[in-house]
Amino acid sequence: MSENIQKKDKNNKKPWYKRWWGIAAIVIGALVILGLIVNALTPAEAVPNVVGKTAAQAEETLRDAGFTNIKIKSEDGKIVIAKNNWDVVSQSPKAGEKAKPATEIELTVSHERIEKEQQKEEKAKQDEKKAERAKKQDAEKAENQKLEEERKATTNSTGLDSIAANQACGKAWENALRIKYPSSKVKIHSIAGVLRSEKVGENFEVKLEGSVNGGTINVECTVSGNRDNPQVDMVAVY
Repeated sequence: MSENIQKKDKNNKKPWYKRWWGIAAIVIGALVILGLIVNALTPAEAVPNVVGKTAAQAEETLRDAGFTNIKIKSEDGKIVIAKNNWDVVSQSPKAGEKAKPATEIELTVSHERIEKEQQKEEKAKQDEKKAERAKKQDAEKAENQKLEEERKATTNSTGLDSIAANQACGKAWENALRIKYPSSKVKIHSIAGVLRSEKVGENFEVKLEGSVNGGTINVECTVSGNRDNPQVDMVAVY
């Protein structure tokens, strides 16, 4: 029985080229040989010039020319991600050289153009901000000059301004009219009732609206002096 088993095992043992791994090795080898034959028979073509193109454009140009084995590397060792942002600065083989379609085409790319554009954009933004700040400063300067001119126009050399002059005129007339008409209700409107307040030389000519027992009156003054001690000349009431 032992002899029969050994005889059966001997008969079941297949040669390597009939086993699955042997068949796979033969197929792979055949494909490799076929590829080598095809590559040997395929004529060499001139490599197109892609220097100056973006990496994406260079790849497209090379593939259209039949070159599909393309390697892209950056000149500074950075990882190439967005190929449209990288420009080809050199190629190997060089433009015009004959090469088989399976030949590896190595492209060296640079990010310098994009970096310069980004720097230019950043500078433009900074210049715009600087111009806006200068414009704002000029506007503030003009406004301050305007306010200073208005202050000078409404303030005499001793510091008396139109507001203080109006208040002094109103107060002087209220006191005078209350003394003259003690039983009457007198009010001079030195803020809302200003009809005229003009600086003439060092004096202010003021005209205010007021009321006595509800009836409207107008009063006029000439005010001089300073803010702390205004001098009021009561001109007219009507």
